[in-house]
Amino acid sequence: MKFRLCITGSDQFEFKTQIKNLIFNLKKQYGDDLIVYSRGSQKGADKFIRKFCIEFGINYYELSPSYLSKTLYSFNQNEDYYNKPFSGRDIYKRSLQITRVCNFFILFKYEDDKLIDYMIKQILKLKKQYKLIEKHEAVGIGRN
Repeated sequence: MKFRLCITGSDQFEFKTQIKNLIFNLKKQYGDDLIVYSRGSQKGADKFIRKFCIEFGINYYELSPSYLSKTLYSFNQNEDYYNKPFSGRDIYKRSLQITRVCNFFILFKYEDDKLIDYMIKQILKLKKQYKLIEKHEAVGIGRN
């Protein structure tokens, strides 16, 4: 059975070593049964999540907001979904969609992040499990 895991985080969370070690250990534990989903941000935690999932050969998908272009890793394959005018609601819609798709969540939070807080509320409503890794827990690992 496939394990659908969301790993995402704040745009300011760039503790590369911690993200790499986490993804490496998940690959060892779940092998080819692991599917990782992220929000597909071009910076912060999501940038490194994409990089290491691809490097380790993990099935990887992004749930990008509709105002961006479709990418090679886009979860939604419908071309009509993308390249819409910007709307702030799209960011919250994407977070809601990802909470419905995944079984478990690992969230990297850097200080105050309203979007991560919103995701946690949605995860709790759906009675799913999550692990929150905050900035102060990653500081000892160091920045790379």
